[in-house]
Amino acid sequence: MPNTFVTIIGDQPAPNIFLIRDQFFAQIDTFLFLTTELMQQRRKLEHLVKALGLMESQYEVVKVPADDLIAIRDQLGLLRLEDRPGRFFVNITSGSKIMSIGVYDFFARAALERPAEIFYLSIRDRHFLRIHPEQDYQAFPLQHRLSLREYLNSHGVFYRFGPSAGRPKYDFAQASRMYDCYREGLIISALNQLLTRSREITRATAAAAPKLPLLEVPLCRQLLYAIGFKLKDPIHLDRQEIKYLLGEWFEEWAFYRLKTQLGLADDVIACSLHVEQQGESGRAEFDVLFLHQDQLFVVECKSGLARSFHDAKRTFDAAALRLAALRSTFGLKVTAVYLTLTDKLRNRSQRMKPSVRDKAQYLEVNILDAIDLLEPPKVWISRLIGPKP
Repeated sequence: MPNTFVTIIGDQPAPNIFLIRDQFFAQIDTFLFLTTELMQQRRKLEHLVKALGLMESQYEVVKVPADDLIAIRDQLGLLRLEDRPGRFFVNITSGSKIMSIGVYDFFARAALERPAEIFYLSIRDRHFLRIHPEQDYQAFPLQHRLSLREYLNSHGVFYRFGPSAGRPKYDFAQASRMYDCYREGLIISALNQLLTRSREITRATAAAAPKLPLLEVPLCRQLLYAIGFKLKDPIHLDRQEIKYLLGEWFEEWAFYRLKTQLGLADDVIACSLHVEQQGESGRAEFDVLFLHQDQLFVVECKSGLARSFHDAKRTFDAAALRLAALRSTFGLKVTAVYLTLTDKLRNRSQRMKPSVRDKAQYLEVNILDAIDLLEPPKVWISRLIGPKP
């Protein structure tokens, strides 16, 4: 007998992915998706189906109103589900409250071959409840864990490059040497010289320099020696090496610190990740992106070469707006973090300047700077994560 999984399509795809992927529902044969005109316009079902890898032959779609109980019941009645054999598993977690009530009411009363089993998911508590039939009420632990790729795909956001996308290019030891030398002030002059010369070439050629002779950045020899950095070509820096030295190292340092401290699996964290939105013009590069306790975190990393408060503030303003825009551009529910090695966003009493603090609060961006990073990783990473919702 076939098993049918019935579920409501809402703005957040995670509840559906959690249950559909859970081992408890491994024997599902077909899916019945209940959606609305608005969700269709937002392409929520299209993204979910692609993330799940379903073929058209595996599912059926029914459009229902979001706020009309009678119309929901009538629309479901037209399906004549009582004539279909097998078992029905119904998820009412997503969608509007009216939709959840309407779907529950219909399936609780339906004269099916076997009583429908109705479920509700609590992501926060990582369990789902069988709430109908009432005599079979039971809580089940969630077994499925979302991967970062799965989470992004379900929102219509896809990696732009191959399977190795989002992985560090150098090891933690290299990033740590860079971090230590930076904090001790040993390489800042060299980095500023490299940044200045790189920008000059970019302005002159309207493109990033493919190679930069070391003779044009003499201070870089000291930098490379200090951090034990081996070049592919002993007399030139290539584009990737320049990018790493000017800031990508800090992204990789943050990646390794977060992964280790939080015990993150390889498939829930990425750095320097290029993505695009399906069917849209939206593109972005994330410095560090990870899932923790089923919450998405986006970390913007700035190595802090700003020479004044105004430079640091301008960099922060641009990054904060970009982080805030992710919520609308990609439809992602995110915790946004600005991680920087500058200390110029603070006043003389070492407090964050009001103009910075107020903008961060307004845009819901969490700031951690050079002063915060003096704390042990356990402390500043706990601050980055914030309290559990």
